[in-house]
Amino acid sequence: MLKKERHRVNVLLGIIAIFILFIWLHQAQAKTYLMGSLGQQIENKIPKTKYKDTSKLAKLNWQANSKNQVIKVHNNIARFSPTDLSLEKKSWQKLGTLDTLGRPQSANAMLNISMMPKKAREDLYINPVGFRNKKIRHAGKDDYLYNRSHLIGFQLTGENNNMRNLVTLTRATNASIDSNHSMETYENKVASFLRLHRNAYVRYRVTPIYRGNELVPRGIQLEAKSIGTSELNFNVYVFNVQPGYKINYDDGTSSIDTGSIKNG
Repeated sequence: MLKKERHRVNVLLGIIAIFILFIWLHQAQAKTYLMGSLGQQIENKIPKTKYKDTSKLAKLNWQANSKNQVIKVHNNIARFSPTDLSLEKKSWQKLGTLDTLGRPQSANAMLNISMMPKKAREDLYINPVGFRNKKIRHAGKDDYLYNRSHLIGFQLTGENNNMRNLVTLTRATNASIDSNHSMETYENKVASFLRLHRNAYVRYRVTPIYRGNELVPRGIQLEAKSIGTSELNFNVYVFNVQPGYKINYDDGTSSIDTGSIKNG
């Protein structure tokens, strides 16, 4: 009789335990669903940052003899979304694919000093589309009109002879020797920041701006934002021009601009 009573008690306790377990699992699932739903609602409330309409930049024309080859975009503030600034993948680089005309597209990276090359750059041998070079006078010296220009500078990631990272830019646009208004100016700002803050990360984006089906970009948009600080933050557009010369952006041919003061 006592054994039967104990058996009944054990069965009852087992049923109660199963019931409690069922209730607990149901609540856990409900909590997971609720948190997931709430998280999605919060995420949806975060403003989605839209990129600058590059077609507006493509319509801009540089005024001959202008001393300023660089203009600020969006009040010089880089336009990255919260997702863009995530450090989940640490440092990385992603180059855009070539379009049907063979033109490179936007290049993106999360930069860190660990990505910077430790070896000297080898000579460039790949010619980007529209690279129809010629000798010119620049800053009073013999030079070349065009540079094979890296979207993400070699000093930042070590990327070199890669068609997806090379565009045709003028000498003045890529790395002018007589002015600080060039693409290299902003690359150097990023590199200097990374060397000074060796554990820091910088979100970086470089976008060549084309007009229609032209092979040579009208300019280059550069954006950079240091992660966790406001020390480094810029958004600029560098016109792809060479003072004293006319560029045919359709195919890269060029001529002396007799209507302006020749450079050199």
